[in-house]
Amino acid sequence: MTGTAGSSTTGVRPKEIEAAWLLTLAAVVGQAVVWVLGAFVVDPTGLDDMTSVSGADAAARQLALSGGVLTVVLAGWPAGWPWP
Repeated sequence: MTGTAGSSTTGVRPKEIEAAWLLTLAAVVGQAVVWVLGAFVVDPTGLDDMTSVSGADAAARQLALSGGVLTVVLAGWPAGWPWP
């Protein structure tokens, strides 16, 4: 066997894969922006609501926990992309 039909495209990703990768990155950034807006910007902020219900210390712990979980999820979401 001297050649194969797919040998000329070795290492080239289809445009659909590249588009999916860009959309995944956009989703990751979007989730982070939504979390920040919901916690600190949009009135009433999530922090204000949590503080009024649970107190300042409990609200800070909950905010740190939710931010940590979001960071772990978003860091692991596109793991392995783009494929070598």
